[in-house]
Amino acid sequence: MRTDGRGAIRHASAAAAVMAIALACCAGWAASGAAGDANPSAGAGDRRPTVSAPARAANPHWGADGCRYCHRIQAGKAEPIPPAKVDAICLGCHDGTRARRERHPLGRLFVAGQVVKPAGWPTINGRLGCQTCHEHIVACRLDAQEFRADPDFLRGYEGGSLLTFCARCHIEPKYHRYKLHEMLTKDGKPIDSKCLFCHTEAIRRENMMVRTGNAELRADPITLCESCHTEHLDYFEPGHPGSKVTPEMRGFMVAFEAMGFVGGRYPTADQIEAAMRSERRPERLPLWPGDKVVCSTCHNPHQEGVFPPGSVLAYGAMTPEQMTRRYHLRGVEKEICVACHDK
Repeated sequence: MRTDGRGAIRHASAAAAVMAIALACCAGWAASGAAGDANPSAGAGDRRPTVSAPARAANPHWGADGCRYCHRIQAGKAEPIPPAKVDAICLGCHDGTRARRERHPLGRLFVAGQVVKPAGWPTINGRLGCQTCHEHIVACRLDAQEFRADPDFLRGYEGGSLLTFCARCHIEPKYHRYKLHEMLTKDGKPIDSKCLFCHTEAIRRENMMVRTGNAELRADPITLCESCHTEHLDYFEPGHPGSKVTPEMRGFMVAFEAMGFVGGRYPTADQIEAAMRSERRPERLPLWPGDKVVCSTCHNPHQEGVFPPGSVLAYGAMTPEQMTRRYHLRGVEKEICVACHDK
């Protein structure tokens, strides 16, 4: 699902690779408890309702009646799932809100000199999928001892250090870190392989000024971003990514944008209501279908110059110097909060 065509991973040494992935996995496992209250308290006079938390998914693993959540049941039996459809079923729950997200990137190639594929581990056309590392059939059994030994049914895991498990694939790489967000050649031309890391097609020259509504991504934007950016600092649970904005907040965003996107100048209630009636959508801080906040709502992942000046797609794009920072927010930087929140 996500590859740069060469299967490049993002770590500088085998130890770093193993440590980063293990820590990411541990972070995901540690988050397996309740999501917590996703509704921050609204301040007095706040014109918008609080954001509601999505429902948690039922856990189909290690349960006698779990088959029905993933399989089609015919005549009392679970039908096999085509291997190419397994990842979509897993990600249907493991989206970071309904269930914890898998932090390891999917869709990567097993490229000689970078990683090795253990014998017998399945792939999808040579690319890593959920079943490559997770032997889901183990979770269909009701063996309590197996559950205690390997609650996440990692393939071939026999306990002990997770670093040892990760090292079954990751070896000492002999290349530098892949700089995905540096998308232009020295003469300012887009590098198609960088586009194809996240998109199914390279950039189209005829659609560079407006949003088409179809980014042709290889997966949902949150999954794509968190494949490399495994940590995200947030100020409430379960966090901004995946949260759905209310009609009132969307109206505020549209009205604020129409006023010039300047902190300290807020739209009136009448302006917000007019924006809501217009059914317009925010352009500078784009929402995913269903009015969901995604990573690209607040961060423009593209290098400055990929899109022409004046294009809404270029708003908040990064310069190479800005890519060295831990984060880069669209346009108004830390003042970006006031583009959605008026208090």
